[in-house]
Amino acid sequence: MEQNIKRLPTHCGDETCPSCVIAGDYIYLAHHAGGFERREIRHQMRVTFERVKSTLAAAFRRE
Repeated sequence: MEQNIKRLPTHCGDETCPSCVIAGDYIYLAHHAGGFERREIRHQMRVTFERVKSTLAAAFRRE
């Protein structure tokens, strides 16, 4: 059985570290962080979740 595997580029521009890998019905997320310009956990978490949301939106557009 051959499975189609897709890798989406990361937010930091490093081609060796995809932001997610889509394999069959599964989406594996990786390398999401941000907001380090401020030392405030709420800001950092908000930016991180916005990046996760963006990655998931891109993953569903590709399917």
